[in-house]
Amino acid sequence: MRKILLGVLAVLALAAAAFLLRSRFRDRGLPTVRPVTDARLLAADSSGDWLTYGRDFGNRRFAPFTQINRETVRRLEPLWDQGSLRLIKSYLRTESTPVVADGMLIYTDPGMRLAEPGNHVIAVDVRTGRELWSWYHRSRATALCCGLINRGVALYGDKVYVGTLDAHLVALDRRTGKVVWDRQVEGAEPSEGYSLTMAPLAAGGKIIIGTSGGEFRIRGFLDAYDPETGRRLWRFYTVPSPEEGGWWGRLSPTTPEGDPLPRDTAQERRDSAAYADTWQRGGGPVWTTPAYDPELGLIIFGIGNPSPVEGRTPPGDNLYTTSLAALDLATGKLRWYYQMVPHNEWDYDPASPPVLLDVPHGGGTVPAVAHAGKTGWVYILDRRNGKLLRRSEPFVPLEHTFPAPTAEGVRTAPGTRGGSNWPSAAYSPETGAVYVLGSHIPMLYKIDTAAVATADAK
Repeated sequence: MRKILLGVLAVLALAAAAFLLRSRFRDRGLPTVRPVTDARLLAADSSGDWLTYGRDFGNRRFAPFTQINRETVRRLEPLWDQGSLRLIKSYLRTESTPVVADGMLIYTDPGMRLAEPGNHVIAVDVRTGRELWSWYHRSRATALCCGLINRGVALYGDKVYVGTLDAHLVALDRRTGKVVWDRQVEGAEPSEGYSLTMAPLAAGGKIIIGTSGGEFRIRGFLDAYDPETGRRLWRFYTVPSPEEGGWWGRLSPTTPEGDPLPRDTAQERRDSAAYADTWQRGGGPVWTTPAYDPELGLIIFGIGNPSPVEGRTPPGDNLYTTSLAALDLATGKLRWYYQMVPHNEWDYDPASPPVLLDVPHGGGTVPAVAHAGKTGWVYILDRRNGKLLRRSEPFVPLEHTFPAPTAEGVRTAPGTRGGSNWPSAAYSPETGAVYVLGSHIPMLYKIDTAAVATADAK
C-alpha cells in the first residue's frame, strides 16, 4: 500500500510540475507577431513602434511622444538591463539601432566566439528585457577595416533581415529566430574586403543592402533582394564602368560650392592612361542605411570614399564616390547624384545617413534631402533632381578643410574623424530643425614619406 501511495504521489508531483512548466511557458511565450507590411512602414512615423532603422522611411528619427518631457524625465527609473556582457565581448563597438514591433525589441551585437568574429541578433521582450531568442553567425575569414560592426536589422512580413561580416544576407523568422534563408552575396568575397555592416532597408517589397570595404579596393554596390526567396532583383555599381560613362568626371578644381581643391588636373589627365582599369576596384562602399521616398519611388543613399592605389587617390573625380545618389526603386537605375568632394583625399565620405524633409524655397515648399557631412556642413538637396538648395553654416570649426599634404604637416579640421560621422542626424517637423552630432577633431595632414618612397621605387 505504501509503495502504491508513493507512486500516486510521484505521479501527482510530475503532473503538478508539468502543469507549472506549461503555465510558465505560456506566461513566457513569444509575443504575437503581426506582419510588418508596406502599409505599416508607410505609417511608421505615427506608430508607437520603431519599425525601421531611422524610424520612418525619411530617416527622421522623430518620435512624437509626450509622456517623457522636461518635467517627467527626472522620474525615470531603470526597469531592466540586457546586453552588458555582450558589449564587453564586442569591444564596446555596438552601433546598432534597435527596432521594436509588437512588444519585441530586436538589435544586433557583433561579438566573438572561440576568438572568431561573428554577428549576433537578439530579440527581447520590451516590457521585461527577457531574451526571447538569439541567433549567432560565425564569419569566415574576412578583411575588416573598422572592427566588428553591425548597425541593425530590417523587418518585413514575418521576417528579420540582417547582413553579416562575411557578406551574407540572412532572413530570420521573427517569432523564433530560425533561419528562413541565407544568401552569400554574389561577387562579394570577404577575404577581398567585402562585408555587410549597414542595417538593411525594407522598402516597396524589396530588401535593400550595400557593401562595406572601400579601404580594400572593392567595387561598391547597392543591391535589392526578394524578401521571400532571397533572389537578387537588381544591382547598382557605385563606380561606373567606361561603358556607363566612366569614373573620371570633369576633373573639377573645386567642390560644387566653389571650395578650391589642391589638384593638379593636368597631371591627372596625363596619368589617366596608367590607371585605366582602377574603376574595377574603385571603392565607393555603401554602409549607411538609405532613405526612401515612396512618392518619387527613390532610394537615396550615401556613397563612400574612393579606394587608394599605392597609397594615393587615383586620378579623376572618382565617380560616384563621396556622393549622395538616388536610384529608381523598381529598376535600380541612377536618377541623379551629387558629388560633394571630387577626388576625395581626406576621408570625407558621407557617413551619416540622409534625412528626408520638406524645406521652404523660392516662395514654396520643396521635397528635400539633408546630409550632415564629415566636412562640417549640412547639404540640402532637392530630392527630385539632386540640385543643391543650400549648404549650412559650419556646425563645427573649420580650418584648412581641404589641405595639400606637406612633409611638416598641415593642421586641418574637422579632420577625418570629425564633422558628422556614423551617428545619424534627426529632424523634427515640430521645430523644423535638423539635429546633428558634430565632432571637432583636428588632425595633422602630412606626407607619408616612407609610403611615397616605396611607391616611387616600383
